[in-house]
Amino acid sequence: MYSLIIGLSPSKGARSPILWNRAFTKYNIDSRMSPLDISTEADLKAKLQELKKDRLFIGGSITFPYKELVADILFDNLKNEATQKINAVNSLYRNDLGDLCAANTDGMAALKCIEKKFFVNSQQPNRVLVLGSGGVGKAVISFLHDKLLEKNNIELFISSRKKDYTFLSKFDNCKHVEWEKRNLIINSSTLIINCTSMGDYENIELMPINTSTIHKEKYPMGIYDVIYNPLKSKLIQFAEEKNILCDNGLEMNLLQAAIAFKLTTKVSDNIENICLTMAKD
Repeated sequence: MYSLIIGLSPSKGARSPILWNRAFTKYNIDSRMSPLDISTEADLKAKLQELKKDRLFIGGSITFPYKELVADILFDNLKNEATQKINAVNSLYRNDLGDLCAANTDGMAALKCIEKKFFVNSQQPNRVLVLGSGGVGKAVISFLHDKLLEKNNIELFISSRKKDYTFLSKFDNCKHVEWEKRNLIINSSTLIINCTSMGDYENIELMPINTSTIHKEKYPMGIYDVIYNPLKSKLIQFAEEKNILCDNGLEMNLLQAAIAFKLTTKVSDNIENICLTMAKD
């Protein structure tokens, strides 16, 4: 048996193989996860057709930039209504009939991490600005909208270069901000959540906001960057320099991997213990 993390270039820094392979060893599962770089959508579609038929393939992960395309291809086999609403997936698994299915564990993991870091103290954001509307951005928006807006008086914004009208129509309380105007939304009660690749290991010098135009009195109350490689993106460095509450995506990446691993392998252990296993050096 084998598992894959599929994306444009997961071989250049994806953490999932390390995490999954620790868990495979711990739970005595005869399988290994490997990265698979795929450069074109045509190649991805062909590979998925191949994997559907290969029963030795048990499942794995989908990463940038194919989360939405895989959701489209496997739409009839998405895990639940929430995943269909997001229309982006990061996890592949087989159901009890052996069919190849897809799920989204990013949103669940992000919500838990964001709540723990930014919604436990007396000072909490009343405005959230999500940057990027790719697979991760959509997952974050969906879970924040459905889980946080119910119990908090929060303004929710998403800023991206392209406005996805179909996606936004599913949410009553989410407003789109043109990418060029994203800085105008930021104030001292804003939580910025970066879901773009700006600042990751392939775009290390980039930042998703123009910090030079933000005056001290409008520094955001918090910054959450889903990037974990490098551990300190330029956005996180800015936050630390200005004493802004911040966190990176390392714990989110661990948690989503543990949830996806359990879904794929059907191990009986709980998510917390799987996380502990994956986190061990």
